[in-house]
Amino acid sequence: MAASESEPSAYDYSYAITAVTSGAFGVGTNLTWDSYQRDIYNQLNEALQKQANLLQQRAGVTAAETNALIEQRNAILAESRSKLSPFGRLYSEILKPSDNLPTLEKLLKQKGSLEAVLESVGKTRAVVNRLSVSMKLAGNGAVVLQVAVSAVLIAMAPPGQRGKVAAGQAGALIGGAGFGWSGAWAGCATAAAFLSPSLTIPIVGEVTEGGACLTGGIITGFGFGLLGSSWGQKSGEDVYGYATHLHWVQP
Repeated sequence: MAASESEPSAYDYSYAITAVTSGAFGVGTNLTWDSYQRDIYNQLNEALQKQANLLQQRAGVTAAETNALIEQRNAILAESRSKLSPFGRLYSEILKPSDNLPTLEKLLKQKGSLEAVLESVGKTRAVVNRLSVSMKLAGNGAVVLQVAVSAVLIAMAPPGQRGKVAAGQAGALIGGAGFGWSGAWAGCATAAAFLSPSLTIPIVGEVTEGGACLTGGIITGFGFGLLGSSWGQKSGEDVYGYATHLHWVQP
């Protein structure tokens, strides 16, 4: 993490390295979490599509049966979305507003038949899935790199300073992740609102607005992650210093 400018340390990396890893960790934890939630969402929808495929093999599929699968798909979406980060929920809301989810009537108008509806009831957006894979790889890399940097900083610290450094690095990890998640949401909301006064009825299109949300979230999440890391490190070191110097005074 970033070293305090007022107290340079011989065991610290350069500020450029720690700044990059701190900022990347802040947004990386967010991307990793949302990507894993996307994996679970996709697995649930794969199971739903298997149900639909089995139903198609039977003659005489009814509208009620098809509607039940659509409602199940919407329930999966709502439950999965509730587990996303604030940034992930906002991004998902832009792409598919909760108050405008597919219904049997809408899908029949689009696809023309119950059979056509069943063929895609459990399918998810390929472009979002590919993006999720990239986000997971990048997020995992950022987390692993930051943990490795923190471990090296602790190991290289003078014996008498290791406790303080460890406390500072723990605070930096917590602060970086917390601020990074907040920054990602703020950046997404700001960038999306800049392109459209309504997040759920975009003027320029959901893809463009979603892209603005994603870009703004990553950039702002990086900056907030760096800020939170610096604040968290100092707070951790201060708490450690207070705890180690605390002593009871006998009356």
